[in-house]
Amino acid sequence: MSGILDFKSIIEDSRSLARDLMDGKAAEMTVEHHGEDVLDNRLYLGDNLDAMLHLLGDGMKGKIDLVYIDPPFFSGADYKRRITVGRGEERLVFYNHAYGDIWEEGISEYLRMISVRLFLMRDLLSDRGTIYVHVDGRTSHYLRLILDQVFGKERFLNEIIWSYKSGGAGRRSFSKKHDNILVYTKTKDYIFNPQREKSYNRGMKPYRFKNVAEYQDDIGWYTMVNMKDVWTLDMVGRTSSERVGYETQKPESLLERIVRASSDEGSIVADFFMGSGTTIKVARDLVRGWIGADSSIHSIVTCKRRIGPSEGLRLCHRLVPGDSRLDFKARASRKGEALELSIENMRLDSEAIGKDASDPDLAIRLLKERPQTYIDYLGLYGIKDNIETIGEWYGQDVELGFLIEDFPRKYDRIMIRMIDIFGNIAERELEV
Repeated sequence: MSGILDFKSIIEDSRSLARDLMDGKAAEMTVEHHGEDVLDNRLYLGDNLDAMLHLLGDGMKGKIDLVYIDPPFFSGADYKRRITVGRGEERLVFYNHAYGDIWEEGISEYLRMISVRLFLMRDLLSDRGTIYVHVDGRTSHYLRLILDQVFGKERFLNEIIWSYKSGGAGRRSFSKKHDNILVYTKTKDYIFNPQREKSYNRGMKPYRFKNVAEYQDDIGWYTMVNMKDVWTLDMVGRTSSERVGYETQKPESLLERIVRASSDEGSIVADFFMGSGTTIKVARDLVRGWIGADSSIHSIVTCKRRIGPSEGLRLCHRLVPGDSRLDFKARASRKGEALELSIENMRLDSEAIGKDASDPDLAIRLLKERPQTYIDYLGLYGIKDNIETIGEWYGQDVELGFLIEDFPRKYDRIMIRMIDIFGNIAERELEV
């Protein structure tokens, strides 16, 4: 790439494309209603552009109070998901592709990708809505100019500096130990709930000012003040209990500050680059509605594992199950009030497993002796008017034969969905 970036062209082209997309036919997706539609929490599997068009076509324009996105950082890297399987000494490690951050046409391609999406996010935001765009020094200056055009420079609220200790040490520069989070509002009437933090006194000694409450902890004396725009929070380290295997996973403490500050209980919170699902988990824990989107089935599975059973979940996708690399057969029969289920002849591509494993011979042997080692997710659903989640199992806790007690008699059909650790999907529907 050479020359000066044509920001005017990027903005005009993106605005025009966003308008054409919104004027066109809404993205068609299969929508699975898991349980009663008391709530409208959604996970989208696929391109977030399709997810946003589907939301706009489904009456969600102006309904979202908070959007947080953690898009690619224009790093020029491919990111991996670390997967460990096996038991005891028989353990295997796979590094599975999570997402790519490589742009053949350079920064202009990257900015066009994100700009058209920002226009759609603006339309999804409510009049009290706020967007947080999480980037770093590689693109923060570009995104600031783009956001000024999409939302208006008068709607800039903050640039938050997230400071942390983790990461590499600089040898020919100062060590890069912070990210930039750009905050813009839809209008001047936005939700903001001030957050408080400790401010330690100079010398850690009491000031004894009149009408100023002071406190003491193991560090020293402090007062409570409104939170500043520099946040020092730990990253998700290798030993963290939050860690789920994503290289770019963000800590819950970071998202808690954002969700508390810029949404209320009952607000809808959205993350269109969902990744490990931290935003969704925090929104659920803080009694917000939530919408997540990601192109990776691993992201969906990881998020579902973190949030557990959720009432009113809609899973929106364009799944085409039946990949030849994953297959299985199943039998189901009623035993009184119970359902007996057996999964048989599970099949995976052994050549692919051996090539990507840390120990190819062990990988192939485990496939023969315990094929469920490679199951990432197994879901059992009852089919009636909606799809009701009856049971979900993750990882190596999966068994291939089990009994479901008190199986509802209203279901005469079930669906079994299996996803392996490599992202292959297979489904079977059975009469019971």
